[in-house]
Amino acid sequence: MAALVGRWASAAQLQESVRSSTGDYAAGGGAQVSVTFRATLQTAVELSVAGASDGEATTSITGAGSSGSVDFGTFNTLCSEPVQNGKCVVATEGEPGATLVAAFVAKVQTSGISSADIGLARVDASDATPSGTLLAAVGPTVAFPLSQVRFAPGTATNWKRSGGGAMVPLAANTARNLASAVRSGTALTHQVALFFPSDAPPGSYSTVVRWTATGN
Repeated sequence: MAALVGRWASAAQLQESVRSSTGDYAAGGGAQVSVTFRATLQTAVELSVAGASDGEATTSITGAGSSGSVDFGTFNTLCSEPVQNGKCVVATEGEPGATLVAAFVAKVQTSGISSADIGLARVDASDATPSGTLLAAVGPTVAFPLSQVRFAPGTATNWKRSGGGAMVPLAANTARNLASAVRSGTALTHQVALFFPSDAPPGSYSTVVRWTATGN
């Protein structure tokens, strides 16, 4: 890799340099080197989702890249034994049953834009994972009823009431239902919950939730 060299010369030397076409001398003020810097800035949005603590229990996500899973393990709607991930909350208001609650923290980083919107959506477990999104799944088999997949910002939601929080909707119109105009570096703590009525049949249940960040 060649180095840039600046040389100083007297007027007579500079005239001789011009005649010999070397052209690498500066007359007066000393030797000089000029460098022009160029770079192209790209627009980018990066979203990360991790398990979090809600003050009572901690959620862990297993997996890598842009998809993972949260496994609550075996439970009953009496919550007579602690679940292995997140927490189990007995419904004392509304429909009898129990809610499995997982806590998350979503963080967005942006380049070339001021902020991004963050949304949550329910998707089919067989749906392909597009670039830039993250998935969390529970269990391997039975599709979970849409109305029983809930979410809430923060960690103060009263999950003792069946149907607490808001329903995680299907993918349409969910670009900012978790938060809008989120500044780069902001971390959002929130919860995703699954409500099981007390008469739900035993078996393995599964649902998939997608987090998406869209730049503004």
